Amino acid sequence: MKKIVVALLLAASFVLLSTVGYAEEKITLGKNNFAIKVSSINFDNKNTDDGVYVGAEGYKEIEKNLYLGAEVGYTSNDGSVKVFGAAVNSDVIFMPIELNMKYALRILNNLIIDLGVGGSYNYAKEEISGSGSVDEWLFGGQFFGDINVTIGQVFLGINAKLQFTDKGRDTGKNYSNQRIGGQIGIMF
Repeated sequence: MKKIVVALLLAASFVLLSTVGYAEEKITLGKNNFAIKVSSINFDNKNTDDGVYVGAEGYKEIEKNLYLGAEVGYTSNDGSVKVFGAAVNSDVIFMPIELNMKYALRILNNLIIDLGVGGSYNYAKEEISGSGSVDEWLFGGQFFGDINVTIGQVFLGINAKLQFTDKGRDTGKNYSNQRIGGQIGIMF
């Protein structure tokens, strides 16, 4: 029984490794690609409600399997602030502008995984009930990963991102967040 299991594992390893070698010869995500993302966004600051994030990204291959690109996104969520000790409702708008670099690797013929890192400049605006609004720009950084399935020139996938931001001077809030969602894109 043990010999059969070992033989099956060796055969599966041989097939997978030969597929990876074949798949690496193909272009991973094209010379250029563009995608639309929809994700859930969860802020570290518990005074800001979780919500839905919508973003657009574009990348260009600068070396084999290495991509440089940008992402811009938007979310509008409810929140709360303390004014003289009382909780007051607020609406929060958060828009990250990111510059990212990622490395993509074709695992199987139509399956691509990428990991990346980048910096961001983030706009945060908080509209406080009856008190006006406060807005500011915050520096940040992020780590992320995607898994995509390619179908011709189109790709579909899931993504996860951890983003860290400065604490706001005016709002006093941290807008660091985690995102998990999906994307659809095109390679050209």
